[in-house]
Amino acid sequence: MAEIPLPELPQLEPLPDLSTNVAVNDAVVLNRSERPPERPEVKEKQPEREIAKREEPKKEEPKERKKPAASAAASNRTTRLDAQQGQRTAAPRAQQGSPSSPRQVASWQSKVNGAVARHMKRTRLPNGRHGAIQATLQFTISGGGQVTGMRVTSSTGNPAMDSAIDRQAGRMPRLPAHPSGTSQTLVLPVLIN
Repeated sequence: MAEIPLPELPQLEPLPDLSTNVAVNDAVVLNRSERPPERPEVKEKQPEREIAKREEPKKEEPKERKKPAASAAASNRTTRLDAQQGQRTAAPRAQQGSPSSPRQVASWQSKVNGAVARHMKRTRLPNGRHGAIQATLQFTISGGGQVTGMRVTSSTGNPAMDSAIDRQAGRMPRLPAHPSGTSQTLVLPVLIN
């Protein structure tokens, strides 16, 4: 590679002494500050040899609140309105149709199976019959966990027992919603002891 010749730089004039531009009366003079006194050394505390006895706090009796009847009714009305509004404006737990992992679905199925089995275990069978009875339930769980379309799809052969199982299944409480937030139809075998 060929070297590129650099042009010569011009010589600059020396800068004038700027200390003559500032008047002495306008200058700020800093005085030397005094050094603060040194902190005393902190001695380590000796552990106390006597242990203070703990006093148990005195239990106060709860104060009873008395509300006038008119304000209690107004309070209940306000609470009811707030609850209804909360149901209207509550955000869904999961987005509608969002994908869910197999682990979440398996956990959801386990929770639903357990809740249905616990609920159906309370069925009062007629004639004091003891032993295990198997029934198959079909129902739909909405995106919010509401149970709809509950029906017993298998018969025990005894109309009284079928009726008792159907009544108990009709009282199914809210179940956990599917992780994706969509409605799901399930067919579950249930063992009633």
